[in-house]
Amino acid sequence: MRRSHVVGVKRIYVFSSIVISKRLLAFLVVASLLNLGLIYMILFSKISIPDLSIESIFVLVVGLYRILMLNYATTVAREVKSGEIQLYLAHTLRRLEYVVTTLIAIDLLPLVILLTPYLAFLGVIEPGLILRGETINLVPLLLVDFTICASIYTLVASRGRDTLLVVIGVVMALLSILITPLSISMVAYGRDISLTIGYLGSLITSILAPYAYSVAYNLYAHLPYPYQPLNPVFSTLPSPTIMSIISLTTSIFVLVATILWFKRRDV
Repeated sequence: MRRSHVVGVKRIYVFSSIVISKRLLAFLVVASLLNLGLIYMILFSKISIPDLSIESIFVLVVGLYRILMLNYATTVAREVKSGEIQLYLAHTLRRLEYVVTTLIAIDLLPLVILLTPYLAFLGVIEPGLILRGETINLVPLLLVDFTICASIYTLVASRGRDTLLVVIGVVMALLSILITPLSISMVAYGRDISLTIGYLGSLITSILAPYAYSVAYNLYAHLPYPYQPLNPVFSTLPSPTIMSIISLTTSIFVLVATILWFKRRDV
């Protein structure tokens, strides 16, 4: 049993290398441009807007990375749609291993590429932030955010819906960049129907965009007087920690459903 697990891990590693290498150059070029933009925004904010937090800058970057994650997700969708996946499954690769490999390419690779230069950059200009653990707090929340996005992409990709996948990717990016901050703002200052829409939108985006929800929630919750939220209902919004746990649980359910459906599907 143990030997079979070791062999399975080796197959996942080998196939992950093959999948990642397919579009690695294009992925790295775009990711490098995004990371350079991130570094520029951090430097610019330190000079021009010292009160702007690194977490707020990451909201935009995370939204753009959600689109970048489509790079591998659409590749998997086209493999399933064209039947190319049969070539992999015919060479002892199990369906569970295929799903795990897909998740690695869509979720973990972008997260590592995002965080590595960022942490290296801060280690040079502000090592104290890393030593005090102030930036490490981003990592678990970003992992949860990337995982809910990747789990949805994996589910759609496993069905071979490449066009639908692109539409969902754009929506997921907008959830992070625009819809979540707007929903929180409507809860803080809205009235009547806008307050109701904002509250419902906040509940939905807190699961689908937990990082943006956490940043926007904490921003409004700690505003100084007289800019504090006008609506008492703002205090009834669920805490980002609770919603991150719910988001991660949702990701697990989506992945389990994907695996069960994919194992039964005749691809």
